[in-house]
Amino acid sequence: MSRAGRPPATDLFDELAQGIAAGRTLRDVAEELGITYRQASIRMRNLRQELVRETNDAAWLDRTNVQVALGWLEHRGIER
Repeated sequence: MSRAGRPPATDLFDELAQGIAAGRTLRDVAEELGITYRQASIRMRNLRQELVRETNDAAWLDRTNVQVALGWLEHRGIER
């Protein structure tokens, strides 16, 4: 199924964004996903850069992780 058409999180970016949007810390989300904090931090940075590319809006670079996570979920059409 295409990324835009699926409501549940099925990849790590989606799961990371859902955890952050729910108010959990990056460290807690990393633990839940079974990855290190460093890996989660790198993936969050990559998610942010992907959102900038997909929306063609560099303002995402200056937003908080929570704002980026909410923007990602909205852009993908995923419920949080």
